[in-house]
Amino acid sequence: MRHFVQDWSFYFYQLRKNLKNQRALRLSFGLQILGMFLNNIAFFIIWLFFIKAIGVTNGWGVKETFGLLSVSIFTFGLSRAFFGGIGQLGDRVITGSFDSFLTKPKSLYLRILNQDFYVSALGDLIQGALGIAIFLVWAQPSPEQILLLLVMLPPAIITQASFGLISDCIIFWFPQAEQLNRAFLDLLIMPSTQPIALLEGAMRFVYIFVVPALLLAGLPIQAFIKFDWWLVALAYGVAIGWLLLSKLILRWSLKKYESANFFG
Repeated sequence: MRHFVQDWSFYFYQLRKNLKNQRALRLSFGLQILGMFLNNIAFFIIWLFFIKAIGVTNGWGVKETFGLLSVSIFTFGLSRAFFGGIGQLGDRVITGSFDSFLTKPKSLYLRILNQDFYVSALGDLIQGALGIAIFLVWAQPSPEQILLLLVMLPPAIITQASFGLISDCIIFWFPQAEQLNRAFLDLLIMPSTQPIALLEGAMRFVYIFVVPALLLAGLPIQAFIKFDWWLVALAYGVAIGWLLLSKLILRWSLKKYESANFFG
């Protein structure tokens, strides 16, 4: 228990340190947030026009899609802010600087996930939070529905962080696989903005269990609409499964690593 508390204390210390370092360059800090904000607005407009053109599908229209995009952007922002190390492991392995992670007594898992902070993630967080607030006013949900939506956020973040770490571990097995790593992560991010109503049967199964993109936003909005607590249980079960799998794959991958990136 003491080690658990120490690991998380160090995690939040490193998080504050990363944020402080990024804030030192205030102009760059503000421009990155603004740039992400504008990029997301364009993304919203494209998707909402598309959904308006095809009409309501399986109960999903403009309102539900707006909620989906807001939750997707918000969970992505949370993941990139609190687990900014996703996507950075490859550079450290290739340069050999990953050695420094192995010499410290703190949790290796948390240190890998917390090695960086994306300023643009704050733009996602702000816009996602505003979008969710607008969606809730628009949908006029019950307090129970709001609670359900909030409860669905942790598994979305855990799943994204776990999947991201697994994609990073590819570099241990294939040293020149930086592009493969990014492509693997895109498999999760890109489908997460698609309305769940457009995916049925085998495709829905794949995007829940094999590539859990629907956990990032589609499943939370579907649970919110249907007020289905079974979907909450499903989300937590899948998230825990990916968390355990990511730790197991990291452990296996470390056996392939040698100092200065000499692979055995």
